[in-house]
Amino acid sequence: MAIKIISTSVLIKIGNVYGIRMIDLSVSKDKLLNIAIGILFDIDRLIKKLLFDF
Repeated sequence: MAIKIISTSVLIKIGNVYGIRMIDLSVSKDKLLNIAIGILFDIDRLIKKLLFDF
């Protein structure tokens, strides 16, 4: 548990977190692939909202 807290804190400090998601990851497993796809969809949704919801 302590290792997770430390690694999460380090990733936040070096800027590898986007919102509530860690974005600097290597897609080596199916679960990570699903997370990566979710991040891309979230970013796409945010861009569309910024561009078209004035």
